[in-house]
Amino acid sequence: MRTMKKLLSILAFVCFMSMIAETAVAQPGQLITFDENGIGTFMGQPLNWSMFPDPGPGGLGSALTYLPSFGSDFPGDLLIEEPTGNLSDVVRFNPLNAITGPSIVFYSDRVENTFEKPDLADVGLPTAFYTNTISMMEQGTEDNNWVDYTPLPGQPGYLPNYPGTTYHIISDVPEPSTFILLGMGVFTLAFYGWRRRRI
Repeated sequence: MRTMKKLLSILAFVCFMSMIAETAVAQPGQLITFDENGIGTFMGQPLNWSMFPDPGPGGLGSALTYLPSFGSDFPGDLLIEEPTGNLSDVVRFNPLNAITGPSIVFYSDRVENTFEKPDLADVGLPTAFYTNTISMMEQGTEDNNWVDYTPLPGQPGYLPNYPGTTYHIISDVPEPSTFILLGMGVFTLAFYGWRRRRI
């Protein structure tokens, strides 16, 4: 019984730490990271963002727009699919624009349940796409999904000045309640084990 409790405690701790690592720790060589809520960095510096009209094909009147200091010579759309094959997110790389400069627009499908707080990107998907598109399957678990995208020359978002750049795109930001519940579980197991040792 004691061995089982210890094993459960270790398993909960490992699970908790891996969830934190997936969302907070940069992958080797990663330069650009951003999510559905306006949190992004480029080489450790914050990316500016705003809700702007998207000038790209089928762009919506207000969408989460990152305004990086760099621009890609290759506009296009990264289509992010769920394991079921449904399109869940579109990351659009727009060329230099008179109003915004170069931009990365993050679109996400609308929130499906009324209990979930919408993210800034949850405005729906554009009604048309660039001809230059690439599709990828999201990774991770439900409510903690991401894509690591390293474009090749000619693909959307390729940066000639930064070859090998990887975009770490967090498509589902983990709900704080998930971390809180998991942390409480780990704490309870650890506290129970500590109390048993003292008795």
